[in-house]
Amino acid sequence: GDATQLTDGQYTEGRFWVQQSTVGWMHTSAGRVVITIDLGDVQTIGGFSLNSAAGNSGVYWPSHIHVLVSDDGSHYRAVGDLVQASPPPPGEYAVHRYQLSNITARGRYVTCVIIPNGVFAFVDEIEVLAGAGEPPARDTIDDLDAYFDSIRIHAAVQHRLRADLADVRTAAAGRPALLNKLD
Repeated sequence: GDATQLTDGQYTEGRFWVQQSTVGWMHTSAGRVVITIDLGDVQTIGGFSLNSAAGNSGVYWPSHIHVLVSDDGSHYRAVGDLVQASPPPPGEYAVHRYQLSNITARGRYVTCVIIPNGVFAFVDEIEVLAGAGEPPARDTIDDLDAYFDSIRIHAAVQHRLRADLADVRTAAAGRPALLNKLD
């Protein structure tokens, strides 16, 4: 049921990684999870959401979740990064619905590229919301592998910078003057 349960309208209750309604990936060889939804024909898209969970058991929030659209399944246009648009909550285990709204895009194929932050990624529901209006012109991405590789490199650099900043904040704890300079 993995091929259809991500768009069945059923949201998982309880811990994600032990529920049949959740789809999970571990140790993706390409360093990414790619999910493509075929809408059947070219449609205007006004929003996108992806429901996930993380926060314990070695499951971390993804570094990036990029959304791309295509009319033909070969030439894609980047729409946005769900992690940037609606960051997950800090702390322990939580369920989070990433959302990208008020967009104007169009396509038949909607592709979601998850860059895991660790070895696991879990999703239980994806929604593509109807839109209105003519989308703006966007650059076309013809080589998805090259695009994904550049995303992965960018994600690794961002992860390293965040980890280094966290280490500096920890080292500066108790030194308010230094902490104020970091903010």
